[in-house]
Amino acid sequence: MGAPAACDGGIETDPAGSNDGVVVRKILPGSGAASGLLRPGDVIVSINGQPTRSLAELQAVIARKRVGETVRVRARRDGDYLSLVIK
Repeated sequence: MGAPAACDGGIETDPAGSNDGVVVRKILPGSGAASGLLRPGDVIVSINGQPTRSLAELQAVIARKRVGETVRVRARRDGDYLSLVIK
């Protein structure tokens, strides 16, 4: 496992990743992600219906959003898929 990769969405990700999404390694305090809905170990598989199979895809989706804009996140946690709304 390498060093964590930062992402402007308020999370650090695991560069080892997952085959279907981006693994959350850490939630950054004060970010929208810190609302308590996402947890370390979650795998973000899409945002607003757009797949996020890699850190590059996740960053591209987030880059098109404004601070404070609500996003719908589909994540996998312990084998179950969740739909989260994060602002």
